[in-house]
Amino acid sequence: MTDAVQSGTVLKGLALSGGVALASVCRFNQKRHNKLPSRLAAVHDVRSELARLDNAIGKAADRLDEIKQAAVERVGAAEAEIFEAQKMIAQDPSLLEKATALIRDDNMDAPHAVASVLDSYETRIQELDDEYLRERASDIGEVKRRLLDIMGDVNPEFQCADSENCQRGRDRIVVAEELTPMMTMELDSDHTLAFVTERGGINSHAAILARALGIPAVSGIVGAHKLITCGTELLVNGDTGEVIVGPTEQVLAGMDAHSEIAAGLPETVDPVDGLTVMANISRASEADDALSMKAEGIGLYRTEFEFMVAGRM
Repeated sequence: MTDAVQSGTVLKGLALSGGVALASVCRFNQKRHNKLPSRLAAVHDVRSELARLDNAIGKAADRLDEIKQAAVERVGAAEAEIFEAQKMIAQDPSLLEKATALIRDDNMDAPHAVASVLDSYETRIQELDDEYLRERASDIGEVKRRLLDIMGDVNPEFQCADSENCQRGRDRIVVAEELTPMMTMELDSDHTLAFVTERGGINSHAAILARALGIPAVSGIVGAHKLITCGTELLVNGDTGEVIVGPTEQVLAGMDAHSEIAAGLPETVDPVDGLTVMANISRASEADDALSMKAEGIGLYRTEFEFMVAGRM
């Protein structure tokens, strides 16, 4: 832990997914492509660069199919469509056309071409006024990282101060710059206790998956990836958005009050006169869960997921 964050410090962020977790930190590296090699393809290498591009797109699509199937089995068909959307981005004819042009006309190698095209897409979406649409920019960024990983033969990695004893996120709280769908599904989410990130909105695809998986998550912790080092103990409250660095004995003594939240579903209560409690659902089958929690109606029904599952209008 750095001097900038003392034990007992309370960091306030945005609550993305409910629940409470206490564990040590593993930091996830998402800046592994910030400095791409400066090599540009020579004219006689254009064919091999185009083949490299096609190969990366094909492998990314295959991997996204695998992740989608795993998501169907674990969280449901509606949420799994997130990865179908990412596959469509990777296979977008416009991406292939523009990247091909950069390789052929500008002697740019495949990684630089992909990064250039997808960076421009991501920037344009981030400039939109609609917050919900801006959240989709993270999906483009994740597709870019996936393609660059394949072309550079790079695996996503943890940054651990003690590499010999690194838990690689297992039974740890993962600290990263941005919460992404890939993190929620590929980092052994069965043994990931919580996420703490600098960026990631409540309507992001990753936040939806974290809630479906029951993993506490808090975003908006400025500088989290730099200030919180591997091995630091955190108490993460996904209900309030609070992250306590090096919680004191007094704070830990009060954790029993949260034991029910940490263990699973909150306690249900009977309806209150003058107050109507509604549930938000992503598909019709979730109405059963809403009834079991004594909800009195549906406040938000995200019907777009039903269209995704059906695959037709």
